[in-house]
Amino acid sequence: YYFIINTLLTSGRLGIVTHFSPVDLLTVLALMGVLVQKLMRKNVGVRILLLDIMCAGWLLVSVISLTRGIIMGYEAALRSSRGPLLFLLYFVSATELNSDARRKELTRVILVGAIASGLVGLAGSMQYLASLFPNLSVGMVGGLFTRSNFFADPALAIPNILFMVLYSTFIKPQSRSIKLGLSIGLGLNVAVLMLSVTRGFWLGMIAAFLVTILIIKKHIGFSRMLRIVGIFAFSLIAIQVVVQMFFSVSLLGELFARFRFALSGEDYRGITVRIGEAVAYFNSFSESPVLGKGFGSPVPFYPSVNTGFAHNEYLWVLETTGLIGFFLLGGFLCSGLR
Repeated sequence: YYFIINTLLTSGRLGIVTHFSPVDLLTVLALMGVLVQKLMRKNVGVRILLLDIMCAGWLLVSVISLTRGIIMGYEAALRSSRGPLLFLLYFVSATELNSDARRKELTRVILVGAIASGLVGLAGSMQYLASLFPNLSVGMVGGLFTRSNFFADPALAIPNILFMVLYSTFIKPQSRSIKLGLSIGLGLNVAVLMLSVTRGFWLGMIAAFLVTILIIKKHIGFSRMLRIVGIFAFSLIAIQVVVQMFFSVSLLGELFARFRFALSGEDYRGITVRIGEAVAYFNSFSESPVLGKGFGSPVPFYPSVNTGFAHNEYLWVLETTGLIGFFLLGGFLCSGLR
C-alpha cells in the first residue's frame, strides 16, 4: 500500500515530489514497531541467512547514500531512496510467512493491492482521472497515447501477475470470492501492461516468467507447469494483439528493429540517447567508484541537461551506491535465487 500511495504522491506534477510526506513517516513508524516487536520475541534456533546479511548491508548503504544526498542538497535524494529503502519489507515479510494465519493475511493484502493498483492504472490510462489531475498529461493527448506510469507504475503489474498465477497454481483457492478476485486482478494488471505500450515492461514480463519457471520447476508437476505457461502465453499474446490493433505497435517487430539498428550504429527511437545516457552514468560512477555519489546525484548528460534517472537500473545502482552497494544488492538477488 505504501508503494501504491507514494506512486501517487511523488509522480510528476502531483505536488509532493521530493519532500518527506506523512505517508513516509507513518510507514517508518509502523515498520520500526513491527521489527521491535519481533526482536522482543524469544525465537529459538533462528538461523541468519546470507540473504539476511546482504539485505541488511544493502539497507545500510542505502541509508548512507540517502544521508549523503541530503547533505549534498540533491533535490531528488529522498525520492530516489524510496525504492531501495523498501527492501526493509523483506525482514517483515520473511518472518510473517512463517505463520499460516499471516500467510492468509498477506494473501488478502497483496490481492487487494493488485486490484487497487490495476484499477488506478487503468482509470488513469483511459483518462478518467484527468479532471482530478489537470496538469498531468495521461491518456490521449494531442492524438498520442501517454502511458499510465504517473498513476500506477506498470512495472508493479508484473509481480502482481506473478503472485496471482503462483497462488492459483500452488494454493488452488476454493473460495469463490478469492477466485473472482484473482481473475479481476489478473485481468486489470494485464490491461495496464497493454496500455503502457512500453517494450521494457513486456520484456520484464518475459524475464519474470523465465526466472519463475527456473525456480519452481523442481516443485511442480507437468500439468501445473503447462498451466503457468498457458497463462503467461495468453497474457503475452493478448498484449501483442491489443497493442497491434489499437496502437500499431509490434512487440517482436520493435525488438528486432532495435537490435538491428543498434548493431548498425544508426539511431532508432532514442537508441543513441540511451547509449549516451549509459556512458554518462558510467563516467559519473568512475569518479566515485567505491560508495558512489549518493541518491539523487545529478549526472551531466548533454551540454545543458542534468538527469537523476537512468533507464539502466544496474548503472544507476553503481553510480549512486558504488561497487559496495552493487555487490550487496547483487548478492541479495543471487542468494535469493539460489
